[in-house]
Amino acid sequence: MKHLIEWNNSTKREKSFLETNDWLALIMLALTGLGINQISYNNMLSVLIQVFLLGLVFLLYRKRPAMIMVAYIFLTILPLRLYAGFSESGQGVYTLNPKICIAFAVFFMIYELVIVKRKYRIDLLILLFVAVMICSLAWAISMNSYTYHFWWMCIAYVFFPLLIREDHDIRIVVVSYIVAVDVFCLRILPILLTETGLYRGSINLNPNYAAFFVIISMALIFTMLTHYRTVISQKMKLLFFASAVLDVITMSSFASRTSFVMLAILIFIYLLFNHKQIKTVLLTVIGVLTLSIILNHYGVFDPVLLRFADDSASTGGGRIPIQMELLKSVYSGDVGRLIFGNGYLTAANFGLSRQAHNSYISILLGFGLVGLLIYLAYLFRLFILLRNSEYSFFLIMFYFLILYSFSLEPYHIVEGITIFCLLSGINTISMPMELLQEQSDHGVEV
Repeated sequence: MKHLIEWNNSTKREKSFLETNDWLALIMLALTGLGINQISYNNMLSVLIQVFLLGLVFLLYRKRPAMIMVAYIFLTILPLRLYAGFSESGQGVYTLNPKICIAFAVFFMIYELVIVKRKYRIDLLILLFVAVMICSLAWAISMNSYTYHFWWMCIAYVFFPLLIREDHDIRIVVVSYIVAVDVFCLRILPILLTETGLYRGSINLNPNYAAFFVIISMALIFTMLTHYRTVISQKMKLLFFASAVLDVITMSSFASRTSFVMLAILIFIYLLFNHKQIKTVLLTVIGVLTLSIILNHYGVFDPVLLRFADDSASTGGGRIPIQMELLKSVYSGDVGRLIFGNGYLTAANFGLSRQAHNSYISILLGFGLVGLLIYLAYLFRLFILLRNSEYSFFLIMFYFLILYSFSLEPYHIVEGITIFCLLSGINTISMPMELLQEQSDHGVEV
């Protein structure tokens, strides 16, 4: 009888992994993010559209604030990646720009603190890292990167984790990101297959950042298939599989070597987390090998294989020399700069005059040893809390971001910020009571 009850409960959960209303909301937001930029851009119209959309999200979902993150994915990240040439500013593109996002975050926090009387628990390490980033204004050698995107990043690190309040929030945010990438791939793939060159017109894409945007979806799929394997229906699993295949084909067109190295590592991590599920391991190995043979036969991997054959592969696409020179520049006789850094995204002022393509070096140069140690402490705390919670399988996503940070700088890229905040939010709702009691001094209540 007990097993029958468990089976019935599992069946109910499968049918309601996401409610019909959730899917309708995702579809409407995806269509808005995809179609809004068919209208000729006008700055005043852009402001009106942003205020209207965020106002609508607030009125409909103020009791389900995770929908704010969902709206951000569809109305900011998706349009940026489709139309803005992977520019963070999105100037000339209908998105939720940083100024509007900052104003809305402040408004929502005031509403919850004053009207709803909600209390928040904010991680002290996140506050310290944000404080160091803001304080770096006082000694920065260049102010060029202190744009509204910087200020929105600081607020997002504090604001977004507070929006994750239950398991359903995690599901809808993750599925939203996967759907957003699917929309991106379906829109961009026909263009990539019929044209050459990524840096022009509607496909003015940086292939490394484009691949990063896409492969995050695959990391989330592997995470979902592991954490929710007993509650995801077969139809949902097939949709995830189709999404992963679409992601791989699209990524191949970007010819990003880093993304395929990370994909191999991601598959290995997935198998490691599922090593006790013999059927899952066998199906995954057989599926990956079969798919690889078929796609390779049709030349899908040709662009990325040519990149691996390139001489620059031995230097990590030029990243290793850049990072070595930057590390030499960390200490130039000025102890103050070593401790507190040179300011946000100032790596281009040193070494070979290029950005670091490495989160840890970028933070070390920008915010010094103080900033790097706080950031590493934040990551370590995130790891410990995830490992000891019921959401330990989200370590797949965590490991992915940590490793990718050696090749790009996810900590300040909109996708990376969103996923780091999701993981922080997961810790807020999943922290075991004994850990919560032990580490109560590491948080600030407001």
